[in-house]
Amino acid sequence: MSAAPIRWGIASVADLHALSHFECADPPNVPRWTPGRGKFGKRHPREWEYVAQQLIRQLADEWITMDHESNLVFVGQIDGEVIAAMHCRRGDEANTASMEALGIVTSMRGKHIGRAALRHAWAEMREAVWAGTADDFYVWCLIHERNTGCQAMCLSVGMHRVDSEDQVYQRWAINIPGDHVADAPPIPIPIPDPVGVGTPPYGSAMPSF
Repeated sequence: MSAAPIRWGIASVADLHALSHFECADPPNVPRWTPGRGKFGKRHPREWEYVAQQLIRQLADEWITMDHESNLVFVGQIDGEVIAAMHCRRGDEANTASMEALGIVTSMRGKHIGRAALRHAWAEMREAVWAGTADDFYVWCLIHERNTGCQAMCLSVGMHRVDSEDQVYQRWAINIPGDHVADAPPIPIPIPDPVGVGTPPYGSAMPSF
């Protein structure tokens, strides 16, 4: 029997409870079998996991006061359960947007859901933000330097690092032709999915992709 399909869409009030309890970070000190070493180790949550999880949970608290014309929240669901969440913010400049956070629930990692989320979000942004314009648009995010799985995932969908400075959070971006957003060919190479994406929030810790 084939797996249930993922239903993608823009988040609604009905999704707020799931967002407020979203989990995309490993709990601390979880036993993990170490391949090739024949013993158990400890799995510790990574910085970008916690930051992405926190940002996604905050969306539920900020929902009422959020500017929904500038902020788009996407969710992926299987049988009504939210398994992926993504927050995008419309840029100040025309035809630009930043990806603030992307999270995949821990039980669904390694299934290429991150790439599907990106492609869906880009197609939705063209319709919801740019009203189906044929103009190109520019999407960017910041990725932690040690989040190599996310970096590989972004490369697989055409994103590239665009800064040259040696810094913890690297700027990645893509210029997307307006009439080709939904037509990207599938990538058969198995690449790890990300845990979270982000741009610097105003104030505290850096988010991550």
